[in-house]
Amino acid sequence: MHRRDPPGQAEGEFDDATQSWWTVVDRWHVRFCDLSSGQGLLGQVEGRTAQVVADWTLQVEAVA
Repeated sequence: MHRRDPPGQAEGEFDDATQSWWTVVDRWHVRFCDLSSGQGLLGQVEGRTAQVVADWTLQVEAVA
């Protein structure tokens, strides 16, 4: 995982209906790299949970 630049607060928007802020852009990304054959970056997803990794894996398997 890495934190995208520039560091700081996640971008958000104010929701007038709920009178609260919600995150529009997560400042954390997960990168998938091929370390064995030198292919480099395989993919990158926004977020930092196991669910984003699982979703990316299922998406790649569906394409392959």
